[in-house]
Amino acid sequence: MKKICSSIFRVLVIPYVMCGFVAAQNSYTLNGLSELKEFTAGSVEETVENLTLIEPEGSEMIPESEILKLTDRVKKITGTLTMEGLSQLTTTTGLIDVIDCSEAGFVFRDCPVLSDMDAFADEDKFSVIHGDFIIENLDKSFSKIREVQGDLKLTNITTAMNKPQKIFPYLEKVEGDFVVDGCSRLYYFTNGDNTENMPLTYIGGDLVLTNNRSLQRLNGFGSLKHLG
Repeated sequence: MKKICSSIFRVLVIPYVMCGFVAAQNSYTLNGLSELKEFTAGSVEETVENLTLIEPEGSEMIPESEILKLTDRVKKITGTLTMEGLSQLTTTTGLIDVIDCSEAGFVFRDCPVLSDMDAFADEDKFSVIHGDFIIENLDKSFSKIREVQGDLKLTNITTAMNKPQKIFPYLEKVEGDFVVDGCSRLYYFTNGDNTENMPLTYIGGDLVLTNNRSLQRLNGFGSLKHLG
């Protein structure tokens, strides 16, 4: 375990002034199946800040059953959960609804068979995302999300974006950047008959729209009152 601890996590110190002591939360980056297995073999369940699991290109595939074993090792995530390149991950159920991710941000990148994002339908936990929400190469809706307290980035979504109001139909606030990049079937930000704006009223950072070759109009932002 010492090998992994020295190479894949950094310690962040978070003061608790009222309690009179200093607590530390670890962050872990797990590269590949062997590091995941060594991590989940640990017997101590802990609260972590950032947790990143990567299946490097060309490496041994990480079975979904091994990914879900993270729930035996991690009690809570207070920073960002990143899932990258996981070729066997099909669902968030049994993962983010078991680990306490109610204060976390999320990055899902290049997980080609991830189709079940139903865990995000829990409005009590996930109507507000307490960090970034970054989706790359994944087509899915997130109908309960109303606020993202970090950046919201959608990259290379090729099917679901043709009806963007179905992806974030209740989204009202993004405190960071709102980025839509390379979504080739994004036509508009209104509803299908161009009669209704998104409910989005606040973007605290930049609005970045790039490489969306089918985008026809921007009038879905009619409710926006604050930008930057």
